[in-house]
Amino acid sequence: MDTEIIEIPLSSKLVNDYIKGQERIVSFFDYEDHGLANSQKRMNEIAERKYQREQLMSVLTAFNQKYTENEKVFENINKLKTAKSAAVIGGQQAGLLTGPAFTIHKCLSVIKLAQEQEKQLGVPIVPIFWIAGEDHDFDEINHVYIRKNEALKKYPYKQILSNNKTSVSKLDIDHKELSDWVETIFQSYGETEYTRDIVAKIRQMMDRSETVVDFFAFLIHRLFDKYGLILIDSADPSVRKLESDYFKQMIQGHESINENVMSQLNLLKDRGYEVALDQNDGSVNLFYEDQGQRELLEYKDGKFIGKTGSVSLDYDELLSIAENHPELLSNNVVTRPIMQDLLLPTLAFIAGPGEIAYWSALKTAFRCFNIRMPLIVPRLNLTLVDRRIEKWLDNKNLDIEGVLNNKLAAYKNRWLSMQHEWDVEGAVGKFRELIEEAYQPVEQLAVEISPGLKKISHKNLQLMEQQVNYIEKKMKGTIEQRYKTELNKFDVINDCLMPMGEPQERVWSIFYFINLFGFDLIEKLMTQAYQFNGSQHVVKI
Repeated sequence: MDTEIIEIPLSSKLVNDYIKGQERIVSFFDYEDHGLANSQKRMNEIAERKYQREQLMSVLTAFNQKYTENEKVFENINKLKTAKSAAVIGGQQAGLLTGPAFTIHKCLSVIKLAQEQEKQLGVPIVPIFWIAGEDHDFDEINHVYIRKNEALKKYPYKQILSNNKTSVSKLDIDHKELSDWVETIFQSYGETEYTRDIVAKIRQMMDRSETVVDFFAFLIHRLFDKYGLILIDSADPSVRKLESDYFKQMIQGHESINENVMSQLNLLKDRGYEVALDQNDGSVNLFYEDQGQRELLEYKDGKFIGKTGSVSLDYDELLSIAENHPELLSNNVVTRPIMQDLLLPTLAFIAGPGEIAYWSALKTAFRCFNIRMPLIVPRLNLTLVDRRIEKWLDNKNLDIEGVLNNKLAAYKNRWLSMQHEWDVEGAVGKFRELIEEAYQPVEQLAVEISPGLKKISHKNLQLMEQQVNYIEKKMKGTIEQRYKTELNKFDVINDCLMPMGEPQERVWSIFYFINLFGFDLIEKLMTQAYQFNGSQHVVKI
């Protein structure tokens, strides 16, 4: 296994500037990097704050015991007892089969950075993965992509009503349907020496799962428990109980939080940055669960109103809910980072591009609680290249950096043009010019005879152009058919490395690669050296 580090510009100007340390965006965060000086400053702040460490350890132990017996996980939980300890946090929704591979890359990032920081600081730093079980957008997590009929297809587990707002933690599994879904996916991947064992183990975990979060947690621990990764579910009622006082503070300060976020968004806009946070004057940034459905609250005329209008609570009622039934409340994208930081002694947060963007609007919102933001560290970006793809890249003399910059279509056309001497585009281009030139006097004559013939004349020219386009398409198609086998290799390369023009990790499940290399793939990835600087890590397996 070999790792090559490549710089690939991200689509977000804000994230690119943050990674490069540009002052115009770094000033929106409390720490400009995760070097030793800033890590030590953050640890000093953690030491001065109060956390519910004993209660937290109890909750984490109870949750993780359901999914693993590995002692390294519980050793790390016990490390949180000392005030000198802290955590590296990362999180994601509970995707089926763990969702896109970047979820696994986040887990990898959390563990590797925790190891790095513990060695650097000389104090216990534990890795914690925050499962966003409170989220209700099932359509985001209910599918993986498979290659079918020489094209990538989204393959969903099952559909639910689009207006269903039930938290993922409460979504029960249909074991028969999920088992069939898994079977179809691995059939599409192709059978390898590892497939039967992998599917058997997945079925074992599935059989022990009642909910989507259960299934996700079993899989994550199967991959990472040996490295001591701790899991926490944001929708766990025991976690919500610990958050009760924090919910009350968020309710009491909801206007201040919202004003600060909106102010930061305006400042970011003035500096040329657009952040996709939906905030308005009435945003409360909390959800309330009404008869199993999550309702985002807004503040209007002294009432906390659900967006659909089904919920109406006064100030005292909502405070009472936070006090007595905190399990009915949950955070949105604005208050979740604050809640994480209040609950957990967070040294650093591992952030994807979208997360870096919305964290940039939260600095002064953190001040509403007299706390500072943790270190914000970009997650590792990985592209995995198997031997077959590497061989085809070499045979076609393709530059992987160019492929990852979406240049493969140009490379494909260049290769095809070198295989034959037929200049289809040149010949057809000259013919088009001749047609246009020859047709001009005809069109002029038609208009002289009657101005009303201009439209008909123009349509006539378009019909001739369509016929030229038709023969051009046929000629190119015939040539491509002669080289179909080799051209398909370009398509497979593209589907593997830049599927649908997106980074591999945003489309493929990690189980596509585990099917090729077995569960040991994670151990191999853990042995590699990485840099937390936003670069692309191309891992040749």
